[in-house]
Amino acid sequence: MLHYHHLTNNWSLHTPRAEPNSDAVMLPTHQKVVRLAHRPTTDIDPSYHLPLTYESVPTFPDDDGKAPLVLLHRLYLSIDPAMRGWMSSARSYLPPVAINAVMRGATLSEVVAVRGASRLKVGDIVSEFAGEAGGWQEYVIVSARSVRKIETWSELVDNHQQTPRELPLTIHLSVLGTT
Repeated sequence: MLHYHHLTNNWSLHTPRAEPNSDAVMLPTHQKVVRLAHRPTTDIDPSYHLPLTYESVPTFPDDDGKAPLVLLHRLYLSIDPAMRGWMSSARSYLPPVAINAVMRGATLSEVVAVRGASRLKVGDIVSEFAGEAGGWQEYVIVSARSVRKIETWSELVDNHQQTPRELPLTIHLSVLGTT
């Protein structure tokens, strides 16, 4: 069974804007991050194995700016049984999560900033398996190529000439996602 954790403090799925109908985003200076501190051998104690920390919100690197990057605000993260194996040092289909690394997990996020030429725009909802930069953190910068855009209902109608049945966004973390 999969569980989803909703990361926003209210039911609005969109990041606060500086002005209504503006692309300018009001970002906090710090974010919540969960890192793997110790490998569990028995029951998991979240405060010991996966402590919550407060860290700076990432900013785009000072480089040539050619690689398309996106700043994502996590909306949902998937919590599933495979994570227990990723916390172990045993070999698996994915390498173990390193000690002090952000805990890996599939996510649904909102694009809050874009740098470089990208098919994505501010406000897009994307899914990511977190293979590039961890999962259990509120904000992350990743390659625009590493995420999959979730089409809106109007885009689905325009692209597929049919009216889709309304489904919850979290379905993209299960049957329409990676698990």
